[in-house]
Amino acid sequence: QIRYPDCYGIDMARLENLVAFQATLELLKESDQYHIIEEVYQKCKQQVDLEDNEVQNFVKEIYDPFTDEQISDKIAELLSDESIKAEVKIIFQKVENLH
Repeated sequence: QIRYPDCYGIDMARLENLVAFQATLELLKESDQYHIIEEVYQKCKQQVDLEDNEVQNFVKEIYDPFTDEQISDKIAELLSDESIKAEVKIIFQKVENLH
């Protein structure tokens, strides 16, 4: 799952356009944890004046409440049309397994 705009050195313009992020936002809403978005936003804003090597990736806290499988299942739900009768599964290569 590509979760960040600069993944593998490929600069993607907007976090909110990534389907893994969209799915996680939906999961946060459904689980009444959407407050995490504001908390992460505030933490990120506090780093605006830091040097690049001092900046922490607080965005990963948005994904922390959920497993990869939960996010993949939500992606499948978001991408599936109601007319599809088959079960849709989204499968991603885990970062740990990339070499």
